[in-house]
Amino acid sequence: MATELEFFLFENSLDDIRKSGFRDLEPISGSNEDYHIFQTTKEVAWQHGHVATFLPKWHKDRIGSSSHVHQSLWKDGDAAFYDKSRTHGMSELMGHYMAGLIKYAPDYYLFSCPLCQ
Repeated sequence: MATELEFFLFENSLDDIRKSGFRDLEPISGSNEDYHIFQTTKEVAWQHGHVATFLPKWHKDRIGSSSHVHQSLWKDGDAAFYDKSRTHGMSELMGHYMAGLIKYAPDYYLFSCPLCQ
């Protein structure tokens, strides 16, 4: 299990972006960033006069950022969520696992979106 926080790094400084009304933003690269080490963290961007944003959708024509969790479960060296004989390859265990995630979503939602109401 691991989180993946995606974000964009913009050419402009935070002050420039604010003054432009948060319009005409130009990203440093053609794709969003995530946990890799090639372009890391808001602090490094700030030190270089740029800004990193975690906005989910900063432009209607561009891909958005997201935060999600990759999950897998293994048993005896095999993927426990996979069963080639079942619909979509989803094992019975994965069906139960997903049902639990859906059932308890209101409880753990506070951790993934603490300021949402």
